[in-house]
Amino acid sequence: AAPDTLTLVSGGGQTAYVGDTLAAPIIVRAVDAYGNPAIGAAVTFAVTAGSGTLVGGSTVVDSAGHARLGSWRMGTT
Repeated sequence: AAPDTLTLVSGGGQTAYVGDTLAAPIIVRAVDAYGNPAIGAAVTFAVTAGSGTLVGGSTVVDSAGHARLGSWRMGTT
């Protein structure tokens, strides 16, 4: 089942120059409507403003309830 809620665990607030990759991965916690880890659920990360390139943007929630973006290279806008 799809996660009900995603909460940022780590990787927020980073800055990087154009063309650089963020130093730390973006990790979210995914839970169902009852607050249980949504183990095995699909999570898709996407750039929604500006530009940039994601690697590993489609992933699944692990046994700890976390989904991790592979990497994010900054675009020109």
